[in-house]
Amino acid sequence: MKDLAVRTGLARILPKLYEGHLTGVYAVTDIARIARIQRPTPQALAVRWPRDMTMRDLNSGNVVLIGNRNTNPWVEVFEDSLNFDFRWNPNEDYNYCVNRSPRPGEAAQYHPNDSGEMREVYGGVAFLPTPQRRGNALLILGTSMAGSESAGEFITNERLSSTLLERLIREAKGKLPYFEVLPKTTSIAAQAGRVEVVASRVIPD
Repeated sequence: MKDLAVRTGLARILPKLYEGHLTGVYAVTDIARIARIQRPTPQALAVRWPRDMTMRDLNSGNVVLIGNRNTNPWVEVFEDSLNFDFRWNPNEDYNYCVNRSPRPGEAAQYHPNDSGEMREVYGGVAFLPTPQRRGNALLILGTSMAGSESAGEFITNERLSSTLLERLIREAKGKLPYFEVLPKTTSIAAQAGRVEVVASRVIPD
């Protein structure tokens, strides 16, 4: 970003542009989805840049974290509790997902798959308690912008998530358990298409 600002002259027009708080389109899209379905509560939805958060914020109530460890370091606080681990490949410049305990029919790793203009990408949704158990955390992850979009679409679209969530509630005898889901979608021009669930896990309480 800094090199781009220098080459294009943006550094002169907007000083320190590259030092500002830049937010990905996928994060804005997910925040908009969550805001639309939020029920009226005494506490309004507050949006924070990761570098402005503290552990106190993380433990003060419910929280939604958007991004992987390389874009949102607070995700690392929860990674030991997750089966689906989103990692960054610096040599080839892409994110992928490691399945720590593959079940029959599942892959050990899920990598984005290019096929011309279409790209198969993966999202991640995790619902689990905050470190001090004063609230719940919802993690929205992905191997790409479209992957994160698919995760946001899954968790905020009742048509997509109801079948899985109802099954989890039945298995937990009427209570929604902590869980994680690995959705997949086909990205066309960096936009998510049809979303389907590849795998899921219940997270022990």
